[in-house]
Amino acid sequence: MRNFTFLGLLFAFCTSSMAQAPNDCVNAISINSNEFSGQTFTVAQGKGDISEVYGCGSLEHNSLWLKVTMTGTGTFGFDLIPLNPDLYIADYDFWVYNANYYVCGEEWDPNGELWVDTIRCNTMHPGEAGLENNHTGMNGTTTATHQGPGANGDSGYVRWLDVQEGEVYYIVIDGPYEVGSVDTGRMNEPIGFTLEPLGSSVTLGVEEQLLAEHSINIYPNPAKGAFTIDCGTTANVNGWSVEVVNMLGQIVYSNTMDSQQLTVTSPQLNTQGMYFVKVSDQFNNVVSVKRLVVK
Repeated sequence: MRNFTFLGLLFAFCTSSMAQAPNDCVNAISINSNEFSGQTFTVAQGKGDISEVYGCGSLEHNSLWLKVTMTGTGTFGFDLIPLNPDLYIADYDFWVYNANYYVCGEEWDPNGELWVDTIRCNTMHPGEAGLENNHTGMNGTTTATHQGPGANGDSGYVRWLDVQEGEVYYIVIDGPYEVGSVDTGRMNEPIGFTLEPLGSSVTLGVEEQLLAEHSINIYPNPAKGAFTIDCGTTANVNGWSVEVVNMLGQIVYSNTMDSQQLTVTSPQLNTQGMYFVKVSDQFNNVVSVKRLVVK
């Protein structure tokens, strides 16, 4: 069972980046394609020692390199969801490369010889493009393989990949590097983003299968002081539990469910910020994880 540690990878990255930040290909974080789920990522400060990336009319500025090994054969995509919903502040771009084609450490060549032939990329600006949210990624609902820059394009997403088990790809993600207040040490806005794998190549465990089977909604979102969890047509929720977790990993609310709807109220929910709402069944399997914004 996957532990409910949203900030696990974020903490690990912050610790390891003191030595070598993963903003160059040679320091890419190696990860399997089905290990994204439940983790929080953040970009490093700067583009690294060399500028390696160009595509969709843009370069890397504050980047994170991931070296992703496919765990199955079929389609592969992902949802990239910034923790900060602001369309103008939390603008993330990405590029995808075949790891067997490029050699780490070779600098980008403006003549188009190196690190230019992106398999997929999206550098659209959600605010400039008038999109409804700042989510991005690769899925099966669009045929476009490249989007951007700026307002150019019609979606925050590009077409997912057809992959074979064992293939390796570099995914480079570029976004805002946000630092905390010097006086308080606190972040002014939620930082980082989550990645959720999509497609038929991704191996689903017990929890991911349950997530696919249950349609659970929370509203209003954004909320202030209270919100409702709606389990829809789920027949029996007796013994199910609810936890609300803040960005520090602290549980600020917990309760059990005995009906399809539960209204959550807590003094802690009067504090603005980002939260995660976890719903588990009577066997402690996670059936839903939702992001909640309190304003």
